[in-house]
Amino acid sequence: PIYEVMHKLLYNFTNRESVKRMQEPYVARFSGAKDVLDLGCGRGLFLDLLKEGGIHPVGVDGSAEAVAECLERGHEDTHVGNVLEFLETMFEEGRKFDGVFCSHLIEHLPGRAAIQLIVHSARILRPGGRLLISTPNAENLHVLARQFWLDPTHIRPYPRQLIEATMKTVGLEIAASFDDTRGRAGGIEIAEGREAQAVRQDRKSTRLNSSH
Repeated sequence: PIYEVMHKLLYNFTNRESVKRMQEPYVARFSGAKDVLDLGCGRGLFLDLLKEGGIHPVGVDGSAEAVAECLERGHEDTHVGNVLEFLETMFEEGRKFDGVFCSHLIEHLPGRAAIQLIVHSARILRPGGRLLISTPNAENLHVLARQFWLDPTHIRPYPRQLIEATMKTVGLEIAASFDDTRGRAGGIEIAEGREAQAVRQDRKSTRLNSSH
């Protein structure tokens, strides 16, 4: 299928170990969480980190191949499906999470779907829960002019100001903003919730963080 071809192409430009090193610090942002949902979990790098941190990992991804790899590594609560539809199902079933992690997914969505992603994620957070989103930094010219378009599934970049405004509009509070100085071009992270949040940005990456 076309999706699988594009998914494999993406991994040609992805260094597994560098992504893992980049994501390791995020586990601490979910400290004390019982469970965390990873949207667009891919082959489960963050699921591994969550499990190592004593947090129950839940994953969803559109690639059956990627989810199969997650299942093979013991991540039984991993599912194949459309992320927005999965969020809707979780809401309808009344399932809540202490955290939602969304790394480099929102830039694959058009505007309406990106807003839905934030709205649907916020409403499945438990009180005090946290949402963290990562997306390429549109203010970095190298990222915007070159690196962003190496992934043929990218639809559009999302500036930090737009994501912050969307969060506030749906009732979320931005707790902090900070730069990612670890040298991975193209990361913007955002975590959000209804009670507190944290945000971070750098010339290569932007990160936002908030709690529900």
